Order: sequence, then C-alpha cells, then structure tokens
Amino acid sequence: NSGICCPFESPSRRIFLIGTLKYKSGFFISAEMGSACFGEVIFMLKKGDKVKVEYEGTLEDGTVFDSSKGREPLEFEIGSGQVITGFEQAVVGMKKGDSKNVNLLPSEAYGEPLPQLVVKVPRTELPKEELKPGMMLMVSLPDGRNMPAKITQVSDEDATIDFNHPLAGKQLSFKIQLIEVF
Repeated sequence: NSGICCPFESPSRRIFLIGTLKYKSGFFISAEMGSACFGEVIFMLKKGDKVKVEYEGTLEDGTVFDSSKGREPLEFEIGSGQVITGFEQAVVGMKKGDSKNVNLLPSEAYGEPLPQLVVKVPRTELPKEELKPGMMLMVSLPDGRNMPAKITQVSDEDATIDFNHPLAGKQLSFKIQLIEVF
C-alpha cells in the first residue's frame, strides 16, 4: 500500500504523510498501514495478517451457496491464496467490526469455465454404478486432494466430466463482517 497519502488535519494546514511511522500531536500515523484522524489510529490489513470473518455468499438470483452462519467464522491469512481474490480484496479494505456487501465478477472469484477442463472419460475408468448427467463425483488427485467433478453427458462408451469449479462463470455476492484481526 505504499504511495497512499494519509491526510492529517491541523488547525493551520493539511499535511500529507507518506511512508514510515511518524509521530504528530500525540498519535501515530502511517501511510503504509492505513490512515488516521484526530485521536484514532486505523490500520489497514497487510500480507501475513490473519483474520476471522463471518460471511454469506449468494448467486445473482439470491440463492445462498455458502455461509458461516451456524459455524465458526472463516479464518484465513491475507496474501496466502486461501480464499478467492475478490473476497480477500474486499476484506483488506476493512477494519475490525466493519461489514460490507461486495459483488464479484467471475474473474475475481472462480474464473470463467475452461473448455479444456471438460473431458471424456471411458466408462471403464468410472464407478460401476449408474451414471447420470448432473451427478457429482469426487475425483482423487495425485497429490491426495479430492476434487468435485460434474457428469454432463453419459453414453455406453464414455462420460463427459466437467472439472471446472461449480461456481466458475458465476457472479457472486458476499455479505462480509470482519470479526477479528490477529
């Protein structure tokens, strides 16, 4: 966040401070860490900060696809890639106790669906049970993680499976409240 100017109002003039921590009239101001006004220091989040947030994610039609309601708040580290880019960017501009609504384009969330992630798989490599379009499979990856995949077409010889994230191509909305910074 370097290059952000923090206005400091004094009775006689306005001062813009950039860079390192500076002391003026009894409190600290830092452009790298946020902004301040009389008697209050406001810190912006930076890479490596850990946060807890409560949230609700909805699709364009208002359908809730995920929520922290009834669970522990979501905990993650800023800059670690643990959450989608747009969600993290929305949280970075917040301070403890803030709430906001944010709308994310697919490019800020799970991206656009990639055609190369839709593949035909021989039936012999799939479970023996009856397969139908719309069914979800959990596919084991070489690194041990599991990945959801959706069956889109089924024939006697093969099945077409979509490995794109189920929310790829979707605009998402989030209600976010920053609970804790540590």
